[in-house]
Amino acid sequence: MASISSYLWGVGEEASARGYNFDSGKIAMRKRRVSISVTAGQLEYELEHLRRKLRMRDRAKLRELRSPDIRTHPIFRVVEGGVESWEITRQGITRPG
Repeated sequence: MASISSYLWGVGEEASARGYNFDSGKIAMRKRRVSISVTAGQLEYELEHLRRKLRMRDRAKLRELRSPDIRTHPIFRVVEGGVESWEITRQGITRPG
């Protein structure tokens, strides 16, 4: 619950920065700093997934993602590893290793 709430607080901050309305009053827990582990492989997979979408939808945003200085949100702690075993890919469900 703490991880999900912390993630949603981050979403709310980003939404506000972009001028969107986000009702943070619906978040279950008060704001606090929690770290969520994510594998480097999963981050790379997610980035490529986003790039595929942007090729079709928003070429200007796609150009922004070509920068080598893409930063991970502070809530995430990057650890070694591949795509997560629960991820559904174009080839089906991934398996560890």
